[in-house]
Amino acid sequence: MSGRYDRQIRLWGDDGQECIQKATVCMLGSSALACEVLKNLVLAGVKFVRLVDSAVVTMPDLGNNFFIEKKHLGEPRAKVTLELLKELNPAVDGDCSLESVNSLEGHQLEQLSTFSLVIGANLLEATAVTVSDYLFPRNVPFIHTRAYGMVGTLRVSVREHTISDAKYEHKQNDLRLDKPFPELVKHVSEIDLDSLTYEQHSHIPFGVLYFKALEKWRAEHGESEADFPDVYKKRKAFERVLMDMQRENEKGVLDEQNFMEAQQNIIRSVQKHTIPEAVQKVLKRCERFYEIDNKEKPTAFWLFALALQKFVLQHGELPVSGVLPDMFSDSKSYTSLLKVYHEKATQDADEVYEYAKEAAQMHLQAPIDDYMTLDRCQQMCKHASSLGLFEGTPIRTDSTVFYKNVLDTIVPTENLEEPPIVLDSKIWYILLQAADRFYMEKRRYPGTNGVPVNMDKSDLNRFLQEIISESHQNETLTKRAAALFPSLASEEICRYGGSELHVIASLMGGVVAQEAIKLVTHQCIPSQGYVYDGHSQQGAAL
Repeated sequence: MSGRYDRQIRLWGDDGQECIQKATVCMLGSSALACEVLKNLVLAGVKFVRLVDSAVVTMPDLGNNFFIEKKHLGEPRAKVTLELLKELNPAVDGDCSLESVNSLEGHQLEQLSTFSLVIGANLLEATAVTVSDYLFPRNVPFIHTRAYGMVGTLRVSVREHTISDAKYEHKQNDLRLDKPFPELVKHVSEIDLDSLTYEQHSHIPFGVLYFKALEKWRAEHGESEADFPDVYKKRKAFERVLMDMQRENEKGVLDEQNFMEAQQNIIRSVQKHTIPEAVQKVLKRCERFYEIDNKEKPTAFWLFALALQKFVLQHGELPVSGVLPDMFSDSKSYTSLLKVYHEKATQDADEVYEYAKEAAQMHLQAPIDDYMTLDRCQQMCKHASSLGLFEGTPIRTDSTVFYKNVLDTIVPTENLEEPPIVLDSKIWYILLQAADRFYMEKRRYPGTNGVPVNMDKSDLNRFLQEIISESHQNETLTKRAAALFPSLASEEICRYGGSELHVIASLMGGVVAQEAIKLVTHQCIPSQGYVYDGHSQQGAAL
């Protein structure tokens, strides 16, 4: 596994790759967009893919789908594309179902609930709502994505998605400066900076320097041992104390790199250790497993959360992560410090694992080995401060609350007279919903069948007004929302004629695959929705 997927393992680790290789994906549709999404997931190494579509290869497919060749005309599109997709990665298995994606019911919907993830590519809105309504209460993630002319969109629908590692960009360093454990205090106290040579002094890890500076700061400013430089004024005073601890080299210059590194890392390191709000939310949700009428069985994630909750009740803090940032230091000094943190992290993880055993016995009447290993528990403890919970909405809510939220955040276009005219990307998302209503009434998209653009534009605007009126409760807000949509935008939707461009399909294929990876690995925070505007090459979250 490490050889074939080495580069991506560097991104999401062995645990993430293992989740991907266990994932099963069902794709509803086999258009260019569907193929672009699956191309990325197949290369990533998902276990199994299924394509569901009754369409056959036609001439337009030759112009927007590089998986299709002229010899495939008239053949089942799902079958053709699956064979070519599997050639990209022989380790991935798959099959296809030649059923219409717009008439799913009964056992077909039931089969969807067996997959790790379901993706709908260019589905009719009514079909997406049907699929979402079935999967949402069963907590099966569903991604609804489209490539329509120069516009690409996606919506993620999942009731509750757990996040084992949110991978925050600016994560706080877990040094426990405000609450050092005994072994750490002992290690720091054994280091006498005054007795060190210049070479040794300039290679002390900045984690140790912080502790030494804290002692001096508290002594010089009459602070108690409980006080901490957690506000700007105190932090600047602490920084001055820290930098005054430097030594001059033989040329009389202050150039100790470890001190410079310490100064650069103050914001991320000199912080009180607290339990993030996202983690508190997860721990609070554990309470439902103790309710008398609860029938839900905890997954491995929730077993860990239950164990973590008990650890926090016992100690008032999260387990030590055991992860240190890179520090300018000699190997001996750094590894000695790292060993102290690592041993404490191992000790904390062992305690959490014991609590997880108790939780498994209480809630599942089963041994913990069936759900979690000690190694896995240690990995989860390492990322305990990055736990999270994503709560989504079904696609059906778009017609009320979701539409209103999108409309309320659209920024008016300032200049409609001179090019280039850049519209808020969310304008295109609402217009696509109007195009769907157009289709449901006329069984075609605006701008097709040779109907004059002005006629279709008038009908499209009628559906747009319906959406706006349904989403706003008073006349003033309705008029404001209606003014956000310039005439040229409606004309552009009609000009598209429901076409699917390969360049948009390719770009959205990458975006959707990225969201799919988030969902199956339980890493990073999924997006609620996204729209891409190919005219301005800008995107926006929904």
